[in-house]
Amino acid sequence: MIRKARGYCMVPDNSGFYWQKILTAWQELGRKGLSLPFLLGANTVFDESFVPTIQDAKKLLTEMLEEGVGDKMISISWYATNKTYAFVIIDPAARYAASPSARYIVDNIAAEEFGSSTPEIINGLANLYAEQIKKRTYSITHGVWHPYTENDRTFIASSLM
Repeated sequence: MIRKARGYCMVPDNSGFYWQKILTAWQELGRKGLSLPFLLGANTVFDESFVPTIQDAKKLLTEMLEEGVGDKMISISWYATNKTYAFVIIDPAARYAASPSARYIVDNIAAEEFGSSTPEIINGLANLYAEQIKKRTYSITHGVWHPYTENDRTFIASSLM
């Protein structure tokens, strides 16, 4: 079960943030990235009483963008196939669009939509996905939001074991 620890949530063995483990596992499957609702909703797989809020989304985004992922970076990019922004863990060599101290980069589409400061990105993304978070539709397939499938739930659970 995910437990609260420094920052937002860490996995039980304190080996990293839960969202980092989920993103890493997803990318190891050859997939591109995951949306904010998918990552935030992962908490509900282990605690069905957890009802995420916009504030939870902002806390998660703050943690992701300010804590980072060690020697790697978070990339926020628009994915046209699913019509959503996705988070990807990238190699630091991709710092082409970021300052040397940056923990994340945003693509031009995200920068135009939200702005380039951390608070603008956090508020913009949290507000963009408010409806999905409220409706508990955390997964997206071909641009259509829906509750987690059994495969989603299994993936989330296995990625945190």
